[in-house]
Parts: sequence; structure tokens; C-alpha cells
Amino acid sequence: MQDQVFHLVITCNPEGDLAKQTAELQSYRFLMPPEAEDQSLAMTGSFSSMLLAVLLMGRLDELPSLEKAVQQFAERGRALLNEHVESLKKFAELDFTRAVFLGSGPRLGIARESHLKLQELTDGHVVCKYDSFLGFRHGPKAVIDDQTLIVYLFSEDPVRIAV
Repeated sequence: MQDQVFHLVITCNPEGDLAKQTAELQSYRFLMPPEAEDQSLAMTGSFSSMLLAVLLMGRLDELPSLEKAVQQFAERGRALLNEHVESLKKFAELDFTRAVFLGSGPRLGIARESHLKLQELTDGHVVCKYDSFLGFRHGPKAVIDDQTLIVYLFSEDPVRIAV
């Protein structure tokens, strides 16, 4: 049965242990371009590029038609950062020692990654949690105090705002 298990290894570091172990496994190694390998602990660019790679791998037969959408997505990200730089600076200057990221459904994974990134980028000075909207209602909400930033990751679908 084990000989029927295959692995897809996506990595930014061709010299890392994960990349080197692929020879021992029944696997395919997908290396990201060198520009995708961050040197920081948070690895935000690495995460984004690997996530995009996974999303596109699921739609290989559509790659030519998705190129424009990927370019638009990148342009919207740049525009968001440029247009909201003052608001982002104000958020960065807020005095908070805790942060909670809430998301449900597909946004729960982004809530988890967001909590890790903020905690990493602040060297652990901001302690973070993540949860679903429903899951946070009980015990976990006890972490909220007057220095807690709460980030809600809502759906754009008006019927399923928090789902």
C-alpha cells in the first residue's frame, strides 16, 4: 500500500531538508523561483507564492485563461497597499499586545496564517490566536482585553458573511 502513496513537495529552498528528502520518497518536487524564497522568519512572500502555486495546480488546464486574473490579483494587492498606506500605518501604530483573527470556512486557514505572521513579525511581543466565529464564542473569547486587536475575515457573499 505504501508504494501507492505519492507526495507533491512545494518548496522555495532547493537546499532545504524538505527538498532533499524528495529523492527518498515517491514524490515530485516543485521548486518556486529564487525570488520567492524569503530570508525572514515570517516568509510572507514564500507563503503567498506557494499558495498561488497550489491554487493554479488544481486548474492546470486553465492556466492560459487564468494569467490575466493572476495579474489583476497582483495589481489589486499593490493598489490596496498604495491606496491604504496611511490607514495601514495607523493600524501598525495601535497599542495592542494581543490579536485574534476570526474566519470561517476557507477563511479559517487565512486566519491561522495571519495569527502566525503577526506573532512572528513582532517577535512574539503580540500574542495571537485564531478561531472560527462560532468556535470563538465560548472559552477562547476570554483572551480579549482592552489591548486586543480583533480581525474579522468576512465573506463578500452577503448571504454568508461569516461562513
